[in-house]
Amino acid sequence: MSVHPFLYRLVCSNGMIATEMSQRKTHVGKVQEAVEGGFGIYSGETEKAEDHALVLRLRDSIKAAIQKEMFDKIIYRLKQSTGEYINGDPGEVIKLTGKVYELNKKEQIGILRHLVEGGDLSKYGLSNAITRTSHDIEDFDRATELQGVGWQVATMNSDLWSQVNGNAYMV
Repeated sequence: MSVHPFLYRLVCSNGMIATEMSQRKTHVGKVQEAVEGGFGIYSGETEKAEDHALVLRLRDSIKAAIQKEMFDKIIYRLKQSTGEYINGDPGEVIKLTGKVYELNKKEQIGILRHLVEGGDLSKYGLSNAITRTSHDIEDFDRATELQGVGWQVATMNSDLWSQVNGNAYMV
C-alpha cells in the first residue's frame, strides 16, 4: 500500500508525486509469515490488532497527505526550484540527470523536447518536462515513476544540482 501526495497542474495536466513525503507499506500476508518462521503462532486477536494498526497508519497517512500544511510545504519546495536555472547545455544537463535517475535515451529525448517546448530553463522547468514526458510513456508503472522523478529533480539538493548543472546559479 502506498500513500503519495500528488500534485496535479491543470495548466498542463502534469502530475507529480511528492516521493519524500510518501508512505509505503508492503503487506506480505499470512503465507509469507509462515515461510519466515511465524508458523501461525499469532492468535486471531494479535492478527486483528496488527490489521487495525495498519488501517490506523493508513488513515493517518491519508490525512497528512491532504492537509493544507502538506500542500503548502510542497508548493514552497517547488517555488524554490523556479529560481535555479540551467546554465549550461540543456542536453548535457538532461543526460546527467538521466544517469542519476536512470532515465533511458528515449525518455531523455522526450524530456529535452518538452523542456524546449515549455521554455522554462529552470530546475522547475526540467521537473515539468520530466512529468510531461510521463504522458508519453505507455507503461503505467514507468510513467508513475517519472512523476516521482519530477519531484526528486525539483527538490534535489544543491550539491547534486551543481554536479548535474555545472554550478547552477540562483536568481
